[in-house]
Amino acid sequence: MHISGAGPVDGYQSYISSSRAELTGITAVSIMAKLFLEFHNYRSKLNLICDNQGMLQKCANVLPRHFCSHRAANMDLLLTHHSLSSHLQISYDWVRGHSDKESWQSITNLRQQKLSRDKTYNVWCDRMAANA
Repeated sequence: MHISGAGPVDGYQSYISSSRAELTGITAVSIMAKLFLEFHNYRSKLNLICDNQGMLQKCANVLPRHFCSHRAANMDLLLTHHSLSSHLQISYDWVRGHSDKESWQSITNLRQQKLSRDKTYNVWCDRMAANA
């Protein structure tokens, strides 16, 4: 199953960043996967792929040690993701971003560059984000 989409990134203006946008997407996928898997009473491993290695590490290890850290940027989404994903089997995989070696117009052009499936999706999603 492939989930894609576009939309606004909510939050306090000075905290909005590309990391927050990626975290918003990761959280949205977590919500949809949890609802889908629970509705169908199905247990499966969810594989989240992202080109922001630091954000993936934060998602995998978000346990704030101090109450005051709840005010940190993106902590609202990190805690939401953690709450949703605590009952899911999730693997976090990093893919190198901007792997396209030459300009392209279609998925066929990307396949001709012999990119992996994950790199192809990443380059495609980057294009959709830039267009949005």
